[in-house]
Amino acid sequence: MFPYPLTMQSIDVSPPSSRIPIHEQSWKISVRAFYGGTDMRLLPNTGLPNLANIIQQKKAKIFETAVTSKEGITGDLELGKELILRTLHTAEEHSAKLLIEPLNSIS
Repeated sequence: MFPYPLTMQSIDVSPPSSRIPIHEQSWKISVRAFYGGTDMRLLPNTGLPNLANIIQQKKAKIFETAVTSKEGITGDLELGKELILRTLHTAEEHSAKLLIEPLNSIS
């Protein structure tokens, strides 16, 4: 879905340089969420959302824990490992749910 991140070493030389091996590298990523509500219209006969609805979505808060939220979160992406962004300290402690809420909602 996304392109591979750039590496910290050049692999176009022989022998490869002695920099950090790619399997030991990590990349810091930032994630923001957007929310379109429950009025998402689908394209006729496709089951796919209308692109205009997606583009018009508003910013959302992301809950790091059940009580703390912010506009974005970060994570470390490592080669060969899944990065699962989740809300911590919820009733379903080991779930992979990431809770969001419209940014302009009243808390």
